[in-house]
Amino acid sequence: MLVFTQGAAQTIYFDSAMLRWMPDEFTTTSPRLAFRRFGTSGPPILFIMGFGVRGKAWLPQVEAFKHDHQVVTMDNRGVGASPDRPRGALTMQMMAEDVLRVMAAVGWDSAHIVGTSMGGMIAQELALQEPARVRSLTLIATHAGRALPTPRALYYLTRSMMLPRQSLEQSYQLLYPRHYITPENRAAILEHWRQIGRPAHPQVLVAQAAAIARHDTRKRLAGLHIPTLVVRPGMDLLVPPRHSDLLARTIPGAQLLRFDDAGHGVTHQKAEELNGALRTHIARAERSDRSVAAAV
Repeated sequence: MLVFTQGAAQTIYFDSAMLRWMPDEFTTTSPRLAFRRFGTSGPPILFIMGFGVRGKAWLPQVEAFKHDHQVVTMDNRGVGASPDRPRGALTMQMMAEDVLRVMAAVGWDSAHIVGTSMGGMIAQELALQEPARVRSLTLIATHAGRALPTPRALYYLTRSMMLPRQSLEQSYQLLYPRHYITPENRAAILEHWRQIGRPAHPQVLVAQAAAIARHDTRKRLAGLHIPTLVVRPGMDLLVPPRHSDLLARTIPGAQLLRFDDAGHGVTHQKAEELNGALRTHIARAERSDRSVAAAV
């Protein structure tokens, strides 16, 4: 297990060029899933977002990779532009199959899979079910099962549900450390969330929450042999950092990337540094694949 430590917080700004977004495409199979494609050449990357959040939240990563990679983002079942809400129980296995259907729709046999929070749980299931389809795995602010949010996170979640007008403010507190929520950063965060759009319907959130509660890959991950990067935000309220440590210890050869001053919203807060590490991770996996192919 290799450990990398990154530096201080940074401010992310969005300019007009970053706010353009590709139109939605949809799977032809049901339930229908919305996805977006960026870039026409280079290694394929599929980004999977977390609880109740649409794929547009990957905007900082899309901008970093679309010029020299093929990039796909997706809206999970019933989220954002994906029109078909879950009608019953929802599991990580079902959502992993959804990812495979998106890959089929874009014609990819395999891809580099990047998931954050619940998206990281989906990514684990995908890698365990179909390891040959996963060129590399990046697990951000996520866990292998049986992880409870901190009491402070539960406090903000409860206030968000009881006081809808303050939900955005509670989201700030949930996703970012207090030292990061300066007036300057607050404006950038607000612009980012405006682009993401409305939260998912309560029916979807309940189904996803039940899937998260049942998620447990702890006994299976030791058999996973895929180049893996685990991203550990050290001030995460929703997924305590020790769960990232457990992932990195359990998955053979996994690398641990530490952002000790970042919260659950690390993909936005630490976008530049995270994107650099992700680029290195993907390039290393690509070189490894070519070496194996040459040896065969």
